[in-house]
Amino acid sequence: MSNPLILAACRALLLALMPLPVLAQDTQQTNTGNSQIIISNPDDSRPDDQFTIQVFGRDLIIGGEYEIRAEQRGNYALSDTDNDREKYRQKLELEFRYDISSQVKALLETKLISSADHRADQRSHLDTLERGESWLDISRPLGGKNTLGLRIGRQNFAEEREWWWDEDLDAVRLYYASPQLSLELGLAEELAGKATNQPLPENKKDIQRVLAHLTWEYSKGHKLELFSLYHDDRSSTPEVGDQLAADKEDTSDARLLWYGIRARGKDKINGLGKIHYWVDLGAVKGKEDLLDFDDISTRRIEVTDAVRQNVKGSAFDIGVTLKSKLPGRPSFTLSFAQGSGDSNPDDDTDHAFRQTGLNDNNSKFSGVDSFRYYGELLRPQLSNIRISTASLGYPLFHDSSIEILYHRYHQVDASDQLSSRLRIKPDGLQTHLGDEIDIVLGLEEWKKLELELVGSVFRAGDAFADREGDLSYFINLKVNYNF
Repeated sequence: MSNPLILAACRALLLALMPLPVLAQDTQQTNTGNSQIIISNPDDSRPDDQFTIQVFGRDLIIGGEYEIRAEQRGNYALSDTDNDREKYRQKLELEFRYDISSQVKALLETKLISSADHRADQRSHLDTLERGESWLDISRPLGGKNTLGLRIGRQNFAEEREWWWDEDLDAVRLYYASPQLSLELGLAEELAGKATNQPLPENKKDIQRVLAHLTWEYSKGHKLELFSLYHDDRSSTPEVGDQLAADKEDTSDARLLWYGIRARGKDKINGLGKIHYWVDLGAVKGKEDLLDFDDISTRRIEVTDAVRQNVKGSAFDIGVTLKSKLPGRPSFTLSFAQGSGDSNPDDDTDHAFRQTGLNDNNSKFSGVDSFRYYGELLRPQLSNIRISTASLGYPLFHDSSIEILYHRYHQVDASDQLSSRLRIKPDGLQTHLGDEIDIVLGLEEWKKLELELVGSVFRAGDAFADREGDLSYFINLKVNYNF
């Protein structure tokens, strides 16, 4: 490990520790027989009666999930041509969990994925075998009630709102958890591609990350969290005129530091109901090399331009949900998020915020299902954008819900760049990107079965010039069986 990386780890931890004596991500624990395994991702819901066999006198627990997704996208290019798209995916996820001893636990996970992509002009099908979490966990080496441990291997880094990260990474992680205080510090670098039949992409090679997350429950139901991520791209940067193989193209090399704080909690308001709130504040700074390439043959490319720039951006996301006592027990959510833009693209500093690249922007408001809270169709990154959201939710039956969300999008600075799922860029003259309505229906009335139906419509704003008022749509059905 290089000395700069060690310094970066210290720097990330110190930045997280300086403002408050706070702590890391919440850990959700599940008891399965004599096993107590820390689960990072709260969306992984496994039944209690998983298949178990005895190996050397200890439980080997075999479980996982089977998932089917059917998705249709319409007019993502905001054009008059037929650009609809249908996607289908089946995923079988198998998990093998084993307690080597009372303090040493292991997990091996693999994923079989079959996907099909149908467009007007082409159809494709792909079967892949992906490596999932595969780790060895050593907990409570000193005994006691608090959890102190070390986890080595491919593991999931996740936090509740997935605003910072939700990703499987090859890593070493130290963690500590007590009822009021928790801490995580991870050192990660990808060792191989996610799919066993695909190499690690060039833009993901030689990137070391240091992740720090602290959480402090300073009062019952109220928490403060600190986050820090140092991203160090140690890959070589070619110069203008250099020629290389086409599969070696990497347009960005960066050393970036993200840091921020979150306040979240819940309380009761007499006569009204329960209130949930969150406040996320984040910043990024560092340096980045940007490269342009031209094809010189089918297998070779040449560097035609190289620019080094500073990066300095900030963002926030605030919101509140009221779970009311009105008839039908409706819930109301209001939120506002903004990522800074770059008003002067010609200077040597990019002031636009960019998220970590490990984020999913996926969480719950008041219902049973997680969803993309910046819009299921547009799914923008929080960069040079303002997002206003209003939501109305209703509980259904015993363990189901429906939520209706409205999003309004504006750029901070008019730009022809937008990180979203649309296949068209803004004109760079106007700032109103458009409006979106999402409906999220979640049905979880069964012990092992979960159903989710999402429908979205996006209406283009004047930032898309003569396409203003055009509509895109998105429909997604997910069926998930846990075993």
